Amino acid sequence: MILSVLNYYNIKLIPFWIFFVVILINGCRSTESMQSYKTIDQSHPRVRLIVGGSNLQNQIKLIKQQVAPFGKMMRGRASIQNLTDKRLVLEYKIDWFDDEGFIIGDGGIWERFSLGPRAIRSFKSLGKSKFASTMQFMVRFPDDTFMDVRN
Repeated sequence: MILSVLNYYNIKLIPFWIFFVVILINGCRSTESMQSYKTIDQSHPRVRLIVGGSNLQNQIKLIKQQVAPFGKMMRGRASIQNLTDKRLVLEYKIDWFDDEGFIIGDGGIWERFSLGPRAIRSFKSLGKSKFASTMQFMVRFPDDTFMDVRN
């Protein structure tokens, strides 16, 4: 009697254990892919690069970033380097944030630029208010509109 009850519960629990192992294996695999895909570069405390789309990942790099006082305002500069051997046609937008992380003003507008093979291009921006402290630099391909909810 006891053996038949144990066999009944073991048979009922087999699908649960199979489901648990499948979820555990898939969860570990998806975590690895999320860690390898990095679209935000926050290597500088006051300049953040957001790269739009996985197809642009590892094709550009943020270099020589700087935010410094300019009178009562903040001035930011960031350089983007093309890491490929082909010409890239891209769009960029610069937004400024205050110390609490709120966007200042309506934000920037998307502007198109091109980058030759292995070329570097610098961008400058002046904070829109005396409270501006952090610059966000967003780059995307012109047909990637997923990053823009306002325009």
